[in-house]
Amino acid sequence: MADILSKHIPYAEATPEVTSASVDNSRLIATKRTDLALITAETGWNAYQGKSPFKNKVPVRALAVLYPDNLHLVTAEGKGIDKVSDLKGKGFQRVHLAAARRPWPSGCWTPLG
Repeated sequence: MADILSKHIPYAEATPEVTSASVDNSRLIATKRTDLALITAETGWNAYQGKSPFKNKVPVRALAVLYPDNLHLVTAEGKGIDKVSDLKGKGFQRVHLAAARRPWPSGCWTPLG
């Protein structure tokens, strides 16, 4: 991405930086250590509103949608969770984005009916 931006925008010099994903990238925007970052829609919305994990509102603006991003709620079979309202009173864990991007073996998930 940095190469493309630097090549096609004559007044821009883009340098890639390794971070641990959208939250860190949003914090780089908040601290004015970068002018452009890749973040997921969910993290961007939380940053904009100042919701967890952000303590303050981050002045982010969406410039482009690069790919569709979906959030999936999954549970193990037999947990008694068949719809979102069944989550009341249950604990849950969010999957780290790096883990969520790994390819899963064919047939690993079956759609809920």
